[in-house]
Amino acid sequence: MKNRFSLPTMVAVGLLLAPVNVQAQAPVRIVEPLPVPVQTTIPAEAYQRSVNTAVWTDLANGATTTAGFSNIWGIPAGKALVVEHVSVRVRVNPGEKVSVSIACLGTPAGVSNHHLTLTSQGTFDGFEHLVGSTPLRCYTTNQLIVSFVRNSIAPLTLTANTEFSVSGFLSDIP
Repeated sequence: MKNRFSLPTMVAVGLLLAPVNVQAQAPVRIVEPLPVPVQTTIPAEAYQRSVNTAVWTDLANGATTTAGFSNIWGIPAGKALVVEHVSVRVRVNPGEKVSVSIACLGTPAGVSNHHLTLTSQGTFDGFEHLVGSTPLRCYTTNQLIVSFVRNSIAPLTLTANTEFSVSGFLSDIP
């Protein structure tokens, strides 16, 4: 009869059965994780507004049209609007493109210009829906100017062709 256990197997079993020295250690204390503060209240000066326009203004050559918003934000004297997020929705003829620019003007912050990338969400009721949304940090005391430029291929007869939404907060000017 052949031996079923090889030398390496017997050595491995012997090591498993050998006594092991264990040293006592200090007791381990389990501590609850520290609480992470979560802001659940709206800041006292929170600011949100959505505006839309039903009219695209045709330029002289008829190849592009524009829409925009400027002095409608209601920023109180002595305050600055700190913009934290913007979003846009536009309805146009299928295949048309729209460029959106956002300018924050203010004292003493100066001027900053930003551009938003729009993505098609598809065609609904015969019109292409373009949307864009992004976190943004800009400051304005005087004006927040939003401009839309569309490469026209045909006139539009819609309501609420462009929509712009802003979220942020009002801050005291030092």
